[in-house]
Amino acid sequence: MRLLSQATCKSEILTGDCLEYLPALNGVRLLFADPPNNIGINYGAGSRADKLPLAEYLAWFGQWIQAAVRTLTDDGSLWLMVPPDYAEHFAWMLNRAGLTRVDWIIWHETFGQHRTKRFSKTSRFIFWYAKDARNYVFNRDDLRVPSDRQLKYRDKRAHPAGKVPGNVWTIPRVCGKHAERIPGVPTQLPLALLRRARAQAGRAAQVWGQKRQHGYARDAGARGTTAAVRVDAAEDGRVDRSC
Repeated sequence: MRLLSQATCKSEILTGDCLEYLPALNGVRLLFADPPNNIGINYGAGSRADKLPLAEYLAWFGQWIQAAVRTLTDDGSLWLMVPPDYAEHFAWMLNRAGLTRVDWIIWHETFGQHRTKRFSKTSRFIFWYAKDARNYVFNRDDLRVPSDRQLKYRDKRAHPAGKVPGNVWTIPRVCGKHAERIPGVPTQLPLALLRRARAQAGRAAQVWGQKRQHGYARDAGARGTTAAVRVDAAEDGRVDRSC
């Protein structure tokens, strides 16, 4: 693990099929991917496009994962939003692709979804995988948040900049009437989540974010949350690109 502290950057947004773009890319330090859930969500091409047979869905996943791994720098990382029904499949395929899991983050959504025959759905998984488990970027000083030692106990031993967050992130999901809601993006992620994910890669991180829109391997980054985070990160001198 190592830290980064300086950068100059350009920003660029690309939209299209990630399987067309990824083979031409290289030098990506942080790739954040939010693949289709394969549960019948209408991303613009009808709900059937998001309800593929298991074998076909996993074959597609394996295809873009292989392409994504080739783009990563030696110290690069892949962050992956994981549909709950496919967590075991995804983990096996990421390991097979040569990546190593650094952490498994639980996103606690707070404003969850009620279910009558199971516990209410209030969490999602985020896998953080590195190309090299001994050589990845973790810029902890850009992640710090106020600690109980500071706010509650007034403990002089507390780090003045706060603590590094744990691996359970309590961040409300984006609901229909929330101010940051973008029309036409049914599985929009909150800005707070994306900002924290890109902050860990530090300055000079290249960020590529998949957002789905028109079926599989389609990227709607130009109108989704990932692009918004890319824009504010670029202004801060931290991000090079986002698709």
